[in-house]
Amino acid sequence: IEALGGLRAPALLIYGGRDASIGVAEHLNLVQAFATAGKPYTLSLYPEAGHGFCCAERPAYHAASAEAAYAEVFGFLRRTFRSSQAG
Repeated sequence: IEALGGLRAPALLIYGGRDASIGVAEHLNLVQAFATAGKPYTLSLYPEAGHGFCCAERPAYHAASAEAAYAEVFGFLRRTFRSSQAG
């Protein structure tokens, strides 16, 4: 959170709704910090997924959420890099 002031690019925050290691209050603190700093961000929550849900080698792997999250990441990167090259 302390480093947000130096952030120059949009951020993509992806969480699993069943991730017990990151509490709701921590999500809210981070979102509020982005908003207060005036930094662009996208927050996505995958309700059925736990911590590490994109890693097929982990017990928490959730295929449907992982597939959707990867599609979101690639779309975010395409939009972000197109936007940075245009400006």
